[in-house]
Amino acid sequence: MDTANLAASWVSATVTTIGLASVLTQLSTIRNQLDPFRDARGEDHLAFWGSRTPRAWYRYKFVKEAPEGPILEADVEYCLGEKKLRVSRSPIGKVGVASWTTLLAVFHPSLSHLSDQSDHGPHLKTIRRSTTAAESRGTHSEASTGGEQSSFEVPWHHRLSKRPLVFYKEVACTTIPRTTLIVFVLLSSADESYRYDGPAGLRLGYGGYNGTFQIDWPIGQRATLSFKAHERYQRGTDVFPTYFQRRPSKCIDMVVGIVNRGTDGSNKLSKVAFAGRKPPGRWLLKLLPKRFGAQRAAPDLFNLLGGLAYEVDFLFRERLTDDAIIPSHARALQVPSLEVDRTAIVYVRDQENTVIADCLDHLPWSPLAWSIHRGLKDLIVAYAQPFLSAYREPLARTLAEAVSEHSFALQHRGWDAAFVHEWMAEQAASAILYVVRTITPISKHAERWLTAGPRRRGDDRASGDTCRVITGLAELIWQSVESGMDKTIFWATNREIPPAQPAGTKLSPDTVVAIIKVYLVRWSRDFDYDVYHKLPVTLFVT
Repeated sequence: MDTANLAASWVSATVTTIGLASVLTQLSTIRNQLDPFRDARGEDHLAFWGSRTPRAWYRYKFVKEAPEGPILEADVEYCLGEKKLRVSRSPIGKVGVASWTTLLAVFHPSLSHLSDQSDHGPHLKTIRRSTTAAESRGTHSEASTGGEQSSFEVPWHHRLSKRPLVFYKEVACTTIPRTTLIVFVLLSSADESYRYDGPAGLRLGYGGYNGTFQIDWPIGQRATLSFKAHERYQRGTDVFPTYFQRRPSKCIDMVVGIVNRGTDGSNKLSKVAFAGRKPPGRWLLKLLPKRFGAQRAAPDLFNLLGGLAYEVDFLFRERLTDDAIIPSHARALQVPSLEVDRTAIVYVRDQENTVIADCLDHLPWSPLAWSIHRGLKDLIVAYAQPFLSAYREPLARTLAEAVSEHSFALQHRGWDAAFVHEWMAEQAASAILYVVRTITPISKHAERWLTAGPRRRGDDRASGDTCRVITGLAELIWQSVESGMDKTIFWATNREIPPAQPAGTKLSPDTVVAIIKVYLVRWSRDFDYDVYHKLPVTLFVT
């Protein structure tokens, strides 16, 4: 009898266990079916972030929690919590289906600041760590390995603040503010490639040095951003260093037309903003103290990013009537206008002449050309063009000679040895000596607010590669000077237009850097900073 009862108990327990297991299995299946992220949780979709889903037992819910992704935010000082970012032209590390994983694979923190809390923004969780021997060798030391094996293989993304992802159109999306989107576009030195704005919605594309940004905002739906890296180079065929450094604050200044002139006599920052491009005619340049905030569009974007437009001086263009008297000793600058094939004349008096020269000496350094405010570009290039022509031949020779002089240092920074010995000198010299002929656009449709005036087509120097060759050499020429490359004295000490200099003229490091910074401005692309008015406050990054 006892044996029968025992057998019945075991049978009952077994049936109950099987039943409970079946119920749990069904519940697990139902739970998975209710999870919108069931096909978008792994590393194939989210890369590093595929392992970041919270799994604490006390947070268990029948419906699975959304996976976590990064908070993408930038302002006038920080981007991804950093004052300086290292940018790669190709993704470093594993990327997933979600395009924001690719975005985080081409923008990286500055290694020299990984353990410096003073350079971290509020949206970055600082984690101190020791500096490895590879990192201590300098900015480009890891580039010499080809970039695939670098310190960034140890994921740094866990240092970013996180938020739950949103499932939209079969993709686990994070969100990005429109101002942060613009900062990433500027860091890529991107140019608008197309824009369709009509009854069906908005489609906008930007082509940058390290990828393309595509914005889609159909009527009645959420706006989405997709980023795709360029597929231009196979392994071992890229002759450039893997990384180069960019500063978000300087990219923002250049796109809104601001030059930081350092501190004035009262130890306060002195900033000057340039007026935009004007219609044909005669204009008088006037310096208006603290008047930048009274303008529209550019100050609005600057304020949204955390800047203080009211503390910036403004170089205003006042229209001159036909019977107006031209100021004596005023220098006339011919600049592009809002109409195709027509120019405007800007008269610059002594005070404003001094301000422009000071702005030229304080132009920020960059390894790439800028996405730039065209009013700033017009005046800077028109003022400096006679000097560029006068120093063209000695500058080209100086850069060519620097290749052989610093060949070992170039290879140590990640440049390909064969490229350095065979092609780099010729490419640097030809970029300076080659004079680009302006070409009238095919149609006036291309000449919107963004692209008014003659466009240069077929100029390889705006692609970024030639800019990196020129700036890479200039950085080595500058090494013997202690001060930063943002500050020169060439323009303050050379106010008169010089004659053409012989090719054998020896140029100082200050002269080389001062002139190359203007070349970078000249090769920069005009950027429509008013585009943020057409974008929603927040976009989904697919």
